[in-house]
Amino acid sequence: MGCAWRRKVSCARSCRQVEAHAHGPSLRLRSGQSGLGREGARPVGAEPARLLRGRLPSCSGSERAAGRLSIPPAMERLTLPSGGKAVVDEYLEYRRIVGEDDGGKHFTPEEYEEYKKKVLPMRLQNRLFVSWRSPTGMDCKLVGPETLCFCTHRYKQHKTDFETIPQQRPISLPCRATGCQCRAYLYVPLNGAQPIRCRCKHFADQHRAAPGFMCNACSKCSGFHSCFTCACGQPAYAHDTVVETKQERLAQGKPVGQDVPYAAMGGLTGFSSLAEGYMRLDDSGIGAPSMEFLDSPVSAMDHPFLKAFQASSSSSPETLTDESPLVDCLDPSGSPNQDVIQCRYKWSSFFLKET
Repeated sequence: MGCAWRRKVSCARSCRQVEAHAHGPSLRLRSGQSGLGREGARPVGAEPARLLRGRLPSCSGSERAAGRLSIPPAMERLTLPSGGKAVVDEYLEYRRIVGEDDGGKHFTPEEYEEYKKKVLPMRLQNRLFVSWRSPTGMDCKLVGPETLCFCTHRYKQHKTDFETIPQQRPISLPCRATGCQCRAYLYVPLNGAQPIRCRCKHFADQHRAAPGFMCNACSKCSGFHSCFTCACGQPAYAHDTVVETKQERLAQGKPVGQDVPYAAMGGLTGFSSLAEGYMRLDDSGIGAPSMEFLDSPVSAMDHPFLKAFQASSSSSPETLTDESPLVDCLDPSGSPNQDVIQCRYKWSSFFLKET
């Protein structure tokens, strides 16, 4: 009896490990449940292990008990026929322009052309920029089409196109998903891969999307309020979801990028918009520093690397001096020396001496 019982426990544990692997690291358990409980205590959104086993290659009971389960590959190779790449590009272009406006049913070519004639001029003229701003004025998060709202729907599922920009402030972007009570887009940060917690200890997605944001899991919560600290050092409740026009951003020195015909672009203006605010090289989130800052002379407060390889002028190429340890790491032909360990040792000794 004891051996049979141990085999059953080991089999159940192995199945749960494969289930967690299939659904990725974003799984979390419901409040007050453990990973080795009954069937109802499985991770949120995960399928029962018996359904997952139906998609796995067959294996013997001894292999399953030992935890050696065969996991299917994460990706499959797709082969496109001749001209298939162009068709895929056209579909992606269609999806970026139309977004969710087709209701899940593709437009006909005539409807697509009519849609572009009606919507694109309005979108280029009345684009709204959405960001999650700290009290210091820094855009800690620039919202894009796939960014989730407090109501768990994405930004592209909200109303983002206006024939005329509303005059009231703040501008409300209600959710268009069926049955959703969200009246205005509200960004909520993530703690890793899961939502942040309220002071009532429940997650953000356990609260109602209606104004007031009351908790569905307890009665003591007076509304969602999180003490989660952003990377900028400010708490989440001190941030605001800001919806503004192009003119309003230009008046603050914020980036607006180029006019694009794509739907629900929000605050995205380039690749740097995907980074958090404190990683965009300046406090305001405008982007790269000016050329005056980059060409300014190196001072004693700069990093030893900059002091060691300071150029004689902005127009002349950089030259290596005899004091630089990089000279010893190169042979006469200019290619790296094979003695990499000695090269790294000289670099570390040089930085220790400088600092």
